[in-house]
Amino acid sequence: MNKKIIFVVLSIVCAASSCGNKNCCNSQTDDEQSPVECTILPIDCFTGEIGFTEMNGREFTFTADIKTSPSAKSIKVKFDAINPIPEKEEYVSRTLADYDKQVKITCLAAYADSGFRLTCDKPVLGHEPGTDLSRMFMVYPLAEFSFPDFSIISKRYNPVKGITLYDYLSGGAVWMQREYSRFITGLFFAPVSVPADIEKALYTFTLYIPFIGQTSDGKKIHKTFEGSFSFNPALPG
Repeated sequence: MNKKIIFVVLSIVCAASSCGNKNCCNSQTDDEQSPVECTILPIDCFTGEIGFTEMNGREFTFTADIKTSPSAKSIKVKFDAINPIPEKEEYVSRTLADYDKQVKITCLAAYADSGFRLTCDKPVLGHEPGTDLSRMFMVYPLAEFSFPDFSIISKRYNPVKGITLYDYLSGGAVWMQREYSRFITGLFFAPVSVPADIEKALYTFTLYIPFIGQTSDGKKIHKTFEGSFSFNPALPG
């Protein structure tokens, strides 16, 4: 039953809403919404907080998203004014047009520095508490883009072919999170295998990522992003 549950979750994240005609994206008018709507935000648009949504506690699946600040809109205007950001957003949207689904993505104008880690306060997946689990969790980005030019590294439309969090962050790709049908946000995480021994206890995961990124005034800075969340996989529901 657990395998069916995670399949449903992944289907929600990546379910098709086909436009019916493979060439419809190429024949759009200016008034039509692009299947992929990309927004690129500078690092000072974010608070540094990482939020989480539990998808399925028994399967240890969740989404993680980085939180924007209340002044993000005004910061974005400044960012666009001194950088060719609208052109890059158009390039990303156009490059992902063959995804053929209505989805909004947000890209952080930054890449992860060394020292990132995903940890748990309980033994999990054969590792002791506090051990970095970034190689033990797969993530499912829509695509990977390089910083600072946002050239495409790879498209990842097939949810079966995930990439480990370690490879995703150490490969230099920008953090990309999605909003799909207004109910799934963030980057989807799933363990490489479902933990065999689940304690009747509260599991607390912490994600810590130091980023190097561009600010709205063109400077390059370090900014640490961190967040924790807890759940009890032994509880029903």
